[in-house]
Amino acid sequence: MRRVNFFSMFVLLSCLMLMLPSIGAAHPQEEVNKAGPIWAYMVTKAFYAGGSWHYGAYFQGKEGYWQHWKYGDWQTSPFSGGIANWDWWGTFYNVLLTPKTWLIFAWPGSYYGSNYRANLQVVW
Repeated sequence: MRRVNFFSMFVLLSCLMLMLPSIGAAHPQEEVNKAGPIWAYMVTKAFYAGGSWHYGAYFQGKEGYWQHWKYGDWQTSPFSGGIANWDWWGTFYNVLLTPKTWLIFAWPGSYYGSNYRANLQVVW
């Protein structure tokens, strides 16, 4: 009788756990970005593909959009159509991919995250 009760209780608790929303599924510090653009915190390697590294500016949050260069977007226009056309990458789309030619031939500050800003749907 005791084994049946233990097994029944285990099954019941397992079913209840499946019905509850997952704890930790959402980032605990998520906030809607109402303050405007935020600065990237670093520029570094994002991923390796096609025999070379691809670089990106990393932001704290998810779903980036409306990105800008601190010293004027016009300076980025010769590089892959300008910063407005650069792609977002990553699980949370919080890495702004920067063209390698931009990092090599542009301002010395192109490797500093504090020179990139963007809006994100959610900031943490």
